[in-house]
Amino acid sequence: MDRIFGDKLLKPPLNEQGEVDYTASKMPLLHEARGKVIVKSRVCSCERCRQSLKQYNECVFMPTLKFRSKDGELEEFQQQRSCSSTGRTGRHCSSFTEDKLAHLVDSEVDRIGSLWRLNDWHQHFFSRTYPMGTRFSSTNFDPMDSWAAGVQMAALNYQTLDLPMLLNDGLFASRNQGCGYILKSRKVRGLAQGESPISTVKVEVISGHRLPRASVAVLQHAEEISSPCVKMTLATTEGDHQELVTKTVRNNGFDPHFGFEGEFRIEKEADPELVILVFEVLDKALGQRMCHAAIPLASIRPGLRWLPLHRRSHAAKSHQGVAHRHFGLLVKVELRRGRG
Repeated sequence: MDRIFGDKLLKPPLNEQGEVDYTASKMPLLHEARGKVIVKSRVCSCERCRQSLKQYNECVFMPTLKFRSKDGELEEFQQQRSCSSTGRTGRHCSSFTEDKLAHLVDSEVDRIGSLWRLNDWHQHFFSRTYPMGTRFSSTNFDPMDSWAAGVQMAALNYQTLDLPMLLNDGLFASRNQGCGYILKSRKVRGLAQGESPISTVKVEVISGHRLPRASVAVLQHAEEISSPCVKMTLATTEGDHQELVTKTVRNNGFDPHFGFEGEFRIEKEADPELVILVFEVLDKALGQRMCHAAIPLASIRPGLRWLPLHRRSHAAKSHQGVAHRHFGLLVKVELRRGRG
């Protein structure tokens, strides 16, 4: 790695003896880490001689360290503001399977009624969540709980474009110019909210324009002209995700008129910066998604809008797919604030 990445590799600090020292308090600033490659890995040792693999470990900037919930590591941090019993520093990263994190989130909500302790923990330490190994078809878990708990890295199966992957695209691709790094929400960072949060979202799907047909792989078993409908999902950090579906327009993907109006209500406990609205154009006859768009509610301007849609393409540079200026939806969005 050192030879291949060269100066692009962000290396851990060394002590006076030239050995890796993860206890060093100084962390690089964000602009110092810009464009760098960060290796997250277990610090290794030789199985025969039990000695550290010095050359490899000098490339590991972020070593993994198991989170010891049964040993009260979270409670120790809350009381002492340190984890002396485990030697954890800001460079260490713990990994959780989706079910372990869900259990941790549920236990915190049952115990203290909120996630503020986990959010506080993640102001000082890194965590990563990943799908269970039993997801044989490479489906994904809902990343909302991970983001609400302050987890920095929610690892998903990028080869599967399901709803969790669309939520990931909506959060990261539409903010900060899609660079892959965004600030956590104000609620997760423990900051005061700004203006009154949105309580109701009214959506009117008026029409579509030049919607794509189904993929060539399935056209041999279906009509060449699509019969589109639009499925809308509002995902929040509280409660189940809400869904609305328009009527199906038979055999008209060129200029279908949907004339649909619907309304979503947002729970007052929901994080206003982690509310994402997903549009999926489906071919009703095939049950297949033809194109999509996912937008954080904070990025939506109310009024009559042209919504460009994305279509999955293996040739696309981004996972979200290719944005086509020629096809999209004409929608009208009304946002109501207050918790009345």
